[in-house]
Amino acid sequence: APEPLPRDADTTAACGMDEVIVRALGYHFKTHPSPSNVLCNGAQRKDPRRPGGGANNRPADWSARRSSRERETREPTRADAPRECRRPLVAPDVDIVHESAAIENLRSDTWRTYVERAGDQLAFHLL
Repeated sequence: APEPLPRDADTTAACGMDEVIVRALGYHFKTHPSPSNVLCNGAQRKDPRRPGGGANNRPADWSARRSSRERETREPTRADAPRECRRPLVAPDVDIVHESAAIENLRSDTWRTYVERAGDQLAFHLL
């Protein structure tokens, strides 16, 4: 069972949502070798025998590799714009093979604002 949030939990944002996600992924993979948390979909424990594996080492322009047909047929929306410019998450102890829908959602403006207002400790506790 997860630990309760401390009564003296700080509501300041010492880091952004990306760092909170990376810390939460690391925590889940440390507590269980193959976590079933939806946040961990598309991620796996880093394998030292497989250097360069996972999405952590993909080029910064990986999102630009979508097919030209997809770029032409889909109308860009406000929500898509940040995703196109966003860097892939890099976790020191977890390989993110592909970002799950949960992670994509958590990287939205709404959750970034949540971290700014509620603080990273509370966001980490939720994840």
